[in-house]
Amino acid sequence: PASAPSTPASTIPEGVVNFMQSLNSSIRNREISQIFHLYENIFNRLTERFYKNYPWPQPEVAQQLVGGDQVFSFLYKELYYRHIYARLQPTLDQRFGSWQNYTDLFSALLSSEGVTFELPDAWLWDILDEYIYQFQAFCQYKHKIKAKTQEEMDRISSHPDVWNVATLLKTLYALVEKSNIHTFLEREKAGTLESDPVPIPEPTNMYK
Repeated sequence: PASAPSTPASTIPEGVVNFMQSLNSSIRNREISQIFHLYENIFNRLTERFYKNYPWPQPEVAQQLVGGDQVFSFLYKELYYRHIYARLQPTLDQRFGSWQNYTDLFSALLSSEGVTFELPDAWLWDILDEYIYQFQAFCQYKHKIKAKTQEEMDRISSHPDVWNVATLLKTLYALVEKSNIHTFLEREKAGTLESDPVPIPEPTNMYK
């Protein structure tokens, strides 16, 4: 199915624009408590008021409004697609789009150049939880053959890399390795953690 037409920027409520701008600014300035407030409270409040039964403004519109960088794009898309999965019925395009966004987001987290942003623990946990949930949802969707057109089945068959279990497991394993959790647990068990602390990649809250 084709993607829905973009929401005209002029029709987006002022409170939603303010949310986007505040989120972009808070991410850029690493204001963890403000990011948490926007994520946990304001996003849900605006969803109930404006987008209870509709998708949030498309990511390209949000990007245009706030002039956000790549990190804002990753994180806004994460919210955008997660809302669609929670409240609506994702199209095949949206399932593909969410997969690509998670791929890009985790590539940034695992980059050898290091991470340039921080997130609240609650959002980090929800990202991993949603990643696994959407994988499971795609597996179920993929096997409901009777509900699909031939075009949809052809597209799924021609993109075996999308929501691929081997890629998902490789990503989760890489995140575990990046966090040094195995070394942490070994030293904690041996009682040497205090004298020989485990180095945690910066920013620390992203990997602990």
